[in-house]
Amino acid sequence: MTKLIIEERLDGHRLDNMDETGFASRKKSTKVLALKGSDNVWAKMIAPSFHLTIVAAASAAGDVVPPLLIFPGRQLDRDVSAASDIPNSAITTSDCGFINGFLFEKWLTMFYRNIPASVKRPVVLVLDVYMSHFSAQAVMARALALRILLVCLPANGTYLVQPLDVSLFGPFKKVLRQDIFNFMVASGVFTISKKNAVELASAAWKKSPIGTNAVSGFSACGLYPPSLAAMQKRLSMYSPGGQKLPCDDATWSQSRHEISTSTLALPVPALSSASKKRKSIDVAGRLITQDLFNEIIDDQPIRKKTKQPTKKPTKKTTKKPSKEKQLVPTNYIVI
Repeated sequence: MTKLIIEERLDGHRLDNMDETGFASRKKSTKVLALKGSDNVWAKMIAPSFHLTIVAAASAAGDVVPPLLIFPGRQLDRDVSAASDIPNSAITTSDCGFINGFLFEKWLTMFYRNIPASVKRPVVLVLDVYMSHFSAQAVMARALALRILLVCLPANGTYLVQPLDVSLFGPFKKVLRQDIFNFMVASGVFTISKKNAVELASAAWKKSPIGTNAVSGFSACGLYPPSLAAMQKRLSMYSPGGQKLPCDDATWSQSRHEISTSTLALPVPALSSASKKRKSIDVAGRLITQDLFNEIIDDQPIRKKTKQPTKKPTKKTTKKPSKEKQLVPTNYIVI
């Protein structure tokens, strides 16, 4: 990141971070009034019956890109589409309410259009290594056409080094939870419609200091201005597993040099003559490409042929002679 900032001579307006969060993905306990000595204290909660993804982006200088709201399904009511009062914000749908490669490509165009014209190109977009961002081949082509340089953060560690996760979503969610609680008390309902969700998210977005928190997030993560000390401070919050001292080998333990030191793999079981390859594959919600198909075929376990239960032979029944009169030639006599 430091090398890129020096080579491109980046300022805070040309360095952005993109991330997504849920509308009500985490519930936190609140203070309630109860009789002293009560064992069980209950509080009324309100939660939506659907998933709503909020896609946000902001620069290291405090420039905020309007949010993108993603609902599950394929259709939206008109009142839901018009419920957001944030200028230049957008609402869309996906199968599960999460961002995918197709929507990410569309969002790149939305991101480009909301960058001030005075900002010099190219711009750098920092984001996590989420597979749906790059599942479409047109994503990279779109980014190159718009002169957007994508910088991916390490996987499973964005809560440590991603500015929006560090300083923006926390205050935003706090305001949103309070607005949801006030809505429940004022309306007396315990369900949130899609229209209510858009209105509450828009109100919380405008109340939160998004730009100021984004600047603090970039500084705390050490991304801008670049700071090795700040990066190491964030990384020091990671716990590798709790073991403080190295584990010495016991005197009674034995080892063999035949075992690989890089990869430990179990031996492949020998194929029996009665086994055969499966004719079907487990899709498990994945997009099956030709490369992925070949990988699944190679890694898929072989299904052994099971013996079919033998059916008991049925007894042959002899047909009874028909009682109908038989026609015989006149030259023969029937005894």
